Amino acid sequence: MDSQAIIELQYLPPIPYMACWAHFDEIIIESKESYSKQSYRNRCRILTANQVSNLIIPIQKGNSNIPIQEIRIDQQQGWVKDHWGAIRSAYGNAPYFEHYASDLEAILFKKHRFLFDLNLEILETLLKILGMQKNLVFSQKFEKTSPSGIQDLRSVIHPKQDKAALDFYRPPSYLQVFGNQFVEDLSVIDLLFCEGPEARHLIRRSIAKI
Repeated sequence: MDSQAIIELQYLPPIPYMACWAHFDEIIIESKESYSKQSYRNRCRILTANQVSNLIIPIQKGNSNIPIQEIRIDQQQGWVKDHWGAIRSAYGNAPYFEHYASDLEAILFKKHRFLFDLNLEILETLLKILGMQKNLVFSQKFEKTSPSGIQDLRSVIHPKQDKAALDFYRPPSYLQVFGNQFVEDLSVIDLLFCEGPEARHLIRRSIAKI
């Protein structure tokens, strides 16, 4: 197992993101970067009856090129109700929806002012559910190139990037709610709602020996 990596916070992150947390001894959370558009920082992918759906958190205008911790969520657009409605519609009949739904619903309806705070609380909850005991460490300054010995995973897990950069990760297969063809790398909530306690083992088994 590698020792250290650095990665950004993501919204209801995809399964490979959580595999990173299982793979590395320590992960540093990038807290000093500037906000990057069209990334998993403010969006996630879920599987609905008709298609893969992107849930996007609206960001207040004028938030480009400012520190990630200062990015404000636009709560005027009613996105929380829309996201929760989509999640409930997609996974309400999943075997383990009722086991985890209340925790997730409570976080979303807190209506956090800042994206960083929302994503951090989601991460803390996911780590607890998945039994990953991690001390959360935050970057103290932004460094374009990560220090020697720390694998740079910032923006590696990205809607427009090939996940092949994660040479230790192999997508796990499991029974999903919709469709006959397996869809890879959805939000980890897809795995949780479908597999429940088995999710942590599937994530660990997705880590290939290299």
